[in-house]
Amino acid sequence: DWLGRRGHLEVELHPRVEDGGITIDSGKQRLRLGRWWLPLPGWLAGRARIREWQEPDGSFGIRVTVSNPLLGDFFGYEG
Repeated sequence: DWLGRRGHLEVELHPRVEDGGITIDSGKQRLRLGRWWLPLPGWLAGRARIREWQEPDGSFGIRVTVSNPLLGDFFGYEG
């Protein structure tokens, strides 16, 4: 996935099916500076986990958590 207005941040996404839903974890990240792509070190990168599932009434649920080794969990939502 490419993030930002011009796609300057590239993030690997690793989806898997588990417990009747889909879980997506972010992986390696690279920052584009001009024509160069620089890998972000783990301590600087944000790690995302997205969980999506279907409720018994047919609606869908989602839980998102974004964390960093230095900051801990710094963004998330559920609905």
